[in-house]
Amino acid sequence: MEKFHIPKRSSWSYKTVRLPDEMIEKIQKRLMGTQTSFNAFIVGAVWFALDHLQEEND
Repeated sequence: MEKFHIPKRSSWSYKTVRLPDEMIEKIQKRLMGTQTSFNAFIVGAVWFALDHLQEEND
């Protein structure tokens, strides 16, 4: 399986999403002590999911 990474992107748009409190707490605990922002983690996770969903549908 491909390794999860945080991508660097140059253009951004704003969109509000709602996440369960439990998920937010787990993410924040995992990121504690790293230089990865919450937003960068979410962006990386969504790209990872999209890439793998596409592979499954191909």
